[in-house]
Amino acid sequence: AYFTSVITALTANLQCVAATTSIVVLGSSLSLRGPDGAMLIAVDHMYQERKNIFRTFAVGVIAIHSTAMWAATIVMDFVCSITCISIIIFSLYRIVSSTRKYMRTFNYDESQAVSFDDILASAPANISIPSIPSIPNMHSSVSQSVEAAVRVASDTVLAAAGQETTGSHQRNN
Repeated sequence: AYFTSVITALTANLQCVAATTSIVVLGSSLSLRGPDGAMLIAVDHMYQERKNIFRTFAVGVIAIHSTAMWAATIVMDFVCSITCISIIIFSLYRIVSSTRKYMRTFNYDESQAVSFDDILASAPANISIPSIPSIPNMHSSVSQSVEAAVRVASDTVLAAAGQETTGSHQRNN
């Protein structure tokens, strides 16, 4: 029973960490970099996965407490074992009661959940931005202007530092 509780605690907690990490990283990535509507999809899927993660976490917490009780029973004499098991049971009780309190505090009716449909359907969210007319060779002329400005700035900095300039980025040694 001791080794079963150890393996259960280890696997449940690793699964909880792996699932939480994957969901947080992939969900936020989808919501920030995905196509239109991706944020809503990511939030919905993250919300759906939370119950499985809480269950896995609960199994891990109970298994860790079970492991500690088995270890106390195996290793300690009777009086120490009973004392430690009492402390472990009290710890588990406190975790369960705190979690229930948090669940009541943060619980809400799904029908009252915020919907972004009203925001996304509003006029300010659907304002069309006029496109900028295309200017032929705008990219190349801007690039040339930026390169010229960088050359002038480099030459100015080098001249201020007492270096001779040749109109390029090279210093004369």
